Amino acid sequence: MWDLDSLRTQLSAKEAEKQGYLDTAANIKAVYDRMKEDKDVIKGYKDSLKTFIEENYESFKGDLHVNTYQAQGNVLIDSYKQVISDIDTNLDRLNTARCEYENKAYRCDPIIGELRAMINSIVTSIQNQFN
Repeated sequence: MWDLDSLRTQLSAKEAEKQGYLDTAANIKAVYDRMKEDKDVIKGYKDSLKTFIEENYESFKGDLHVNTYQAQGNVLIDSYKQVISDIDTNLDRLNTARCEYENKAYRCDPIIGELRAMINSIVTSIQNQFN
């Protein structure tokens, strides 16, 4: 027969393991959320710069605006696009890592946990596509 104290110990260990996974997932989500905020800020910078270089300024004489400010502005916009792309890649990786830890936690529960992990994986995959 099963020893009741042994079962309680096993259950307590499994609950601690599950909570550890959920805590790690929460920490990853905090980093993800911060990085998402940073991405929005950088997109704002890029949009502001784009607005600046597309405007015409009467105080600029000759080709100074086109050859200097617009040309350098376009180089900077391309750099912002690359940074945003890199952030997107890292957001996807963080989201996938968070999902993996959540799934480990869900799998600590029997049958319903497996189903929940599968649904979580599908949702995360969709989120990564539309990040």
